Amino acid sequence: MRTNHDYQLASAYRLKGDLDKADEHFKRAVDYLDDAINSALQVKAYGGMTIAMALARLGRFEEALALAEQLTQEIPYEKDSMLWGWLLTYQAMVVGLAGDQDAAVNQLKTALEIPTGLGISTWELHYDPDWDFMRDNPRFVELATPANLIRTETKQ
Repeated sequence: MRTNHDYQLASAYRLKGDLDKADEHFKRAVDYLDDAINSALQVKAYGGMTIAMALARLGRFEEALALAEQLTQEIPYEKDSMLWGWLLTYQAMVVGLAGDQDAAVNQLKTALEIPTGLGISTWELHYDPDWDFMRDNPRFVELATPANLIRTETKQ
């Protein structure tokens, strides 16, 4: 939870435009890496992926990608289907922040389609400001547009 606390504070400071404070809290989240990796499965999953996202926000893409990949390999869908959609969603965020938005969209498509207890919804993609970095990607916009927002004109 300490990891999530610092990550959420960092995100709030980032959204307010205070990038120095944001980076300070992203770095604090990263400081808990050893604790998270050596914890129980769910703590490892949540804490580890939160740290991978913090690393990506700090521009430490190689470390972030390696950690996110390690977590999805060590905690496959068959081992914990409740968490896996969440893991895949936030691995997609790491991948997208690292610059591969096409791969990120592909992972998000999978995350939206698989049955899982803690998955992502189209509405979350649509409203969550953490995904703003992908708002110029047409594939992401299509994926993040809930069906009931699409309106068509009819001729009368």
